[in-house]
Amino acid sequence: MELTWHGHSRFRLRAGGLVWWLETRVDTSTLDAGANVIVLDAQSSADVGRAGPDGMPVVDGPGEYELRGVPVVAVRMSEPGLGRADRMVAYRLEVDGVRVGYIGARAPLASSAPRVVAEIAPVDVAIVPIGDGHGLGVADAIAFARSLEAKAIVPYVLDGEAPAIELVRRLCREIGSDPDATVRSLTMTGATMPAVPRVVVLENRAAEASA
Repeated sequence: MELTWHGHSRFRLRAGGLVWWLETRVDTSTLDAGANVIVLDAQSSADVGRAGPDGMPVVDGPGEYELRGVPVVAVRMSEPGLGRADRMVAYRLEVDGVRVGYIGARAPLASSAPRVVAEIAPVDVAIVPIGDGHGLGVADAIAFARSLEAKAIVPYVLDGEAPAIELVRRLCREIGSDPDATVRSLTMTGATMPAVPRVVVLENRAAEASA
C-alpha cells in the first residue's frame, strides 16, 4: 500500500489496483477519478450521494462493509441523533496485510476515543488529526495511537495552522522520530511493518493531480 497526503484531511491510499480517498468532506473532483476509486467520507456529504460514476462507492456512515473485496469498519464518532450532514465516522480498512485507521478532522475525538478504540483496534497505521479545535494534543495523540496499537502514526494538520505544525514536531520528538523528516508517501506491507512505533510526516501533495 502507498499512502499520500493531499492537504487538509484528504489522503489517497493505493493498494491492490484500487484507489481509496479518505476525506472529511468529499471533494467533488474525486468523483471523476474512475471506477476503481472508493471514497470513505468521515463527515457525511448529502450533496454527493452514496455513489459516483460507474457505481463507485462513497461510504459516509457507520457499519461494516466489504468494498471490492476489502473489509471496512466505520464507527460513529459524533453524538447520536445528529442530522446526516453533522455525522462523523472513523474508518478501518485492511489492504496488503496492513490495517489502516483514519480519523477525520473536527471530530469529537476526546469523548468518542474509547468507543473508536474498542471498535477499530488494532490498527497498524493510524491517521490522526493534530491541533486545537479539530484534533488532538500531543499527549492525547500518543495515548490514542498506543491504544490502537499503531506501528506508524501519520499526523496531519489543517492547512495553514502553524501552532498545529509545532505540535506535530513535538509528537515526533516524544515518539523518537525525526521532527525535520518528511516523506512523499508511506509505503508498507504486512511484511515491512516497523518493529517499534514511529511517526511518519507526509509532504502535502495538494497541488498534484488527484487521480
